[in-house]
Amino acid sequence: LNDLGLQGKKKLKAECKEIAVAGELRFEFKNQTAFTASPCFRLLICCNYTEDSVSVIPDIDESTKNKISILNCTRKPMPMPAGTAKERDLFMAQLKSEMPAFIYHVLYEHIISEGMESLGIPTTRSLSVAATGESVLRTTPLPGAILTRIATSHIRVGTFQYAAALGDKENLSQLLAYTVDRHYPELQDSDDLPFVFFEAVLDRQADLVSQWMLVGFVHGVMNTDNVSIAGETIDYGPCAFLDTYHPETVFSSIDHQGRYAFQNQPSITQWNLARLAESLVQIAPGNPEDAVGKFVEILETFSSRYEKYFQIGANAKLGLTTLEKEDSVIYLHLLKIMEESQLDFTETFVKLANSIEQSEVDPEFSKVVGNLVGLSDWIERWYQRVAREPGSFVDAAKRMRTVNPVIIPRNLKVEEALVAAESGDLEPTYRLLEALKSPFSKTKENEPYQKGALPGSQPYCTFCGT
Repeated sequence: LNDLGLQGKKKLKAECKEIAVAGELRFEFKNQTAFTASPCFRLLICCNYTEDSVSVIPDIDESTKNKISILNCTRKPMPMPAGTAKERDLFMAQLKSEMPAFIYHVLYEHIISEGMESLGIPTTRSLSVAATGESVLRTTPLPGAILTRIATSHIRVGTFQYAAALGDKENLSQLLAYTVDRHYPELQDSDDLPFVFFEAVLDRQADLVSQWMLVGFVHGVMNTDNVSIAGETIDYGPCAFLDTYHPETVFSSIDHQGRYAFQNQPSITQWNLARLAESLVQIAPGNPEDAVGKFVEILETFSSRYEKYFQIGANAKLGLTTLEKEDSVIYLHLLKIMEESQLDFTETFVKLANSIEQSEVDPEFSKVVGNLVGLSDWIERWYQRVAREPGSFVDAAKRMRTVNPVIIPRNLKVEEALVAAESGDLEPTYRLLEALKSPFSKTKENEPYQKGALPGSQPYCTFCGT
């Protein structure tokens, strides 16, 4: 509520608590209707037809500089895809038959999304989590819960796919106009709107996924319905963070072939963007074949855009402010050493900052690595590169500490908190959330949350919330 600019409003706080459990609640703010909310269930591709993903979805707008924008009381509702009353009734009946969420996964999204927010990565957030008092049947009965998710919007690539599948060009054009007005208003007067819109979405996705890769985040289920047009991380299902670095890491219990493995996330994002382009072809100006060619041309810029964002971020993690030709090789060489030596992804960069501040290899870091061939050579090469930067090694270490977190949502700590919450004890969750608020600060209080699983530990396995 503080981030929404609504602090101190007692009545509003009470209503926010009520909204998470009410069958339907008309939410009033400054004497204007902000939104109507109702508990919603899992929906795959047709995200914006009803709402989404075990959440209650308010309508918010980027009207302030706050981390999460204030509720927008005047925005018109998004146009719904066409369909007869009978079709909509059938659709709602199917929706209500979907399985609701349970406390473990609702809190899981809350914890991970708050961790991402603190890391400065674009993300949806959760306004509230509430137990329903009902049991949800999985392999055993589990306590049910509802998440109130907040996003700049819940428009996805899947939203455009669904609208395109209906074959109603007018409706698809309305969806595009609405989305541009909401998220890309600077494009409104463009003659080639479908193309410039696609390029803008592609650029945001390249930036977003590069940020995931730089903190070791594995989304786990990158379907088109989980790609936000606004460029936010959305739908925290079987996601998790790397402990020991390995590019082929998979956490999801259902991703048997590694489609959404850590190293595949950029290419999967490009695949999803291709599906957006396919949807926009219907309303692109000119000859359809020419339109396809133009979309392909834009799509092929994804790799270079991603590499640009990724390398800028990688350099920052190594204390570098300028770009040199060899920089990508230096970072990739480090990743290879981390993989071969089973080093912790997050902890490695923390120790490197300590190392360069002391102008020598950190003793603790040396113990972890042992006598690995190549590390000493790599560090020497890195030191030489940092020496070409403005300022001292101490300055470089300070820069590194602003982008390399000490604290991430460590899988074992998240699991401990959630197991306790299922038993009715929320204190571990509160303590973890408090630690996640300051990911770049190393303190005595957050020390228990700094360590990841040891190499050789049993692989961490995640599951979809529904």
